[in-house]
Amino acid sequence: MGGRDEEAEGVGEATIPLLRDQHDEAEEDGDIVVETKKLWRIVGPAIFTRITTYLILIITQAFAGHLGELELAAISIVSNVLGMASALETLCGQAFGAKKYDMLGVYLQRSWIVLFLCSILLLPMYFFATPILKYFGQPDDIAELSGTVALWVIPIHFAFAFFFPLNRFLQCQLKNMVIAILAGGALVVHIFVCWLFVYGLKLGVIGTMATVNVSWCLNVFVLFTYATCGGCPLITWTGFSIEAFTGLWKFAKLSASSGIMLCLENWYYKILILMTGNLKDAKIAVDSICMSINGLEMMIPLAFLAGTGETVIKAVTDLSFLLAFTILLNSVQPVLSGVAIGSGWQSFLAYINLGCYYFISLPLGFVMGWIFKFGVKSIWAGMIFGGTAIQTLILTFIVTRCDWDKEDAKIAIDSLSICMSINGLEMMIPLAFFAGTGVRVANELGAGNGRGARFAMIVSVTDSLIIGIVFSMLIVFLHDQIGWIFSSSDTIIKAVNDLSILLAFTILLNSIQPVLSGVAVGSGWQSFVAYINLGCYYFIGLPLGFVMGWIFKYGVKGIWAGMIFGGTGVQTLILIFIVMRCDWEKEAQKATVHVKKWSVSNSRN
Repeated sequence: MGGRDEEAEGVGEATIPLLRDQHDEAEEDGDIVVETKKLWRIVGPAIFTRITTYLILIITQAFAGHLGELELAAISIVSNVLGMASALETLCGQAFGAKKYDMLGVYLQRSWIVLFLCSILLLPMYFFATPILKYFGQPDDIAELSGTVALWVIPIHFAFAFFFPLNRFLQCQLKNMVIAILAGGALVVHIFVCWLFVYGLKLGVIGTMATVNVSWCLNVFVLFTYATCGGCPLITWTGFSIEAFTGLWKFAKLSASSGIMLCLENWYYKILILMTGNLKDAKIAVDSICMSINGLEMMIPLAFLAGTGETVIKAVTDLSFLLAFTILLNSVQPVLSGVAIGSGWQSFLAYINLGCYYFISLPLGFVMGWIFKFGVKSIWAGMIFGGTAIQTLILTFIVTRCDWDKEDAKIAIDSLSICMSINGLEMMIPLAFFAGTGVRVANELGAGNGRGARFAMIVSVTDSLIIGIVFSMLIVFLHDQIGWIFSSSDTIIKAVNDLSILLAFTILLNSIQPVLSGVAVGSGWQSFVAYINLGCYYFIGLPLGFVMGWIFKYGVKGIWAGMIFGGTGVQTLILIFIVMRCDWEKEAQKATVHVKKWSVSNSRN
């Protein structure tokens, strides 16, 4: 047993250049260049992998688009992904950092068992897709064809249960380049098979789904062969073990927390699809919005990883930040309220105040102050971020929109499709940082190095934010030109121009929020963030989107603005606050205990 441990340690030191020595001088000095190189070694291949995976969906929908509008809408609405594999990221990442290499293979097998069983439990969603979609108001023709396509998604559904754990298993061992090369090969094969099935064999919409089955199953087979037949060190894959069937309940609970956290976020955007299906020209609405959002949904489980932050923030610093933010808000909000009063909108403003202050702000302040035990400062933060900030955003949006002519719903939806396509493609970059930060943070926490985990998060968030700012500024500067890439219609180009500010703000938020959400997985906070997602998305974002879209008649743009400002925006602010207050040295100690607890049964054997 001792010889095996020495071998593991020797191989680990030789093959894990990304792990830091806690006494390394470069780490103590916070060498940004060194950390950036380590991060980009993971992020670079991850960006390529996510873009190629995203393109598999886009190419499938492009071929389907030549079959007809209905077929494309059907394919767009049926895809569903499983997010529970993120539990493997927490355990494998921390075990690898703690040099418990022999546990990685056991965790992988446990993840396969749990996800396979969960995939069976989710099968009714596919068998009864047609009545479910009809219940949520989708047109009969789309619902019927979606039900047919859903049956052909089942093989992909099970392939995901094996692919994502394999992806996490290899990623935690820094095998990102292997994953990227295999993803590129799968894309090439997918293009050829798509052409063969759709044009050569004339298989229609069923043929397009069959191509996705072929591509994903091939990807799973190659990854499985690589991981189990010598591609990984023998110390991480020691063969199939009966131990994989032990501790399944604990593993399932962590997986369930991960799945709930991610599904709440995933379903939040799917509800946008269902809500839009009830607008004018629903076929086009489902077609255009799903075309991009579903691609984004496929990427979420590929990257639900981690970041980290600093906790030791003095009380004065906390209060000065809140005070400055409050002063900034109060320099805008009273002026906008004056506009509302001067325009005779008092009743309208009263509803806004009631909703923001008493249905968002007070509950948020209570939850942060008493439920999560963050004290008086968090009560203030919750009420400011949840009340005054949301009210200011709503008033800003209404004031800037109040004199505009009402847009035709079809034009608005088509322009939203273009914006979502741009956002979905750019989203691959922060999701890659999401993955890279997860590996870095989980490794550092597993090694007992809280300071290194914090520093890795700071570098990742900074890099991702810089890229997000660049893309947001490009959208702002090229707002009147980006529509030309997708359409030659002057009306649609004008509508895209109208949405460009929302798009820029969404891209900016998405450069921060995925990395911060990943803290939950890298640190094991899935249950905690699940509550945050539930509150932000379903008690703030969705009601706000509904009010803006239907009550105040702003249509698709109002739905999008409400869900972004009320859901993702508030979630990002809360996560920033939590990350700033976290004690990362304590989290490192927890991770060390956690890894020992999970591996104790293995050491006994």
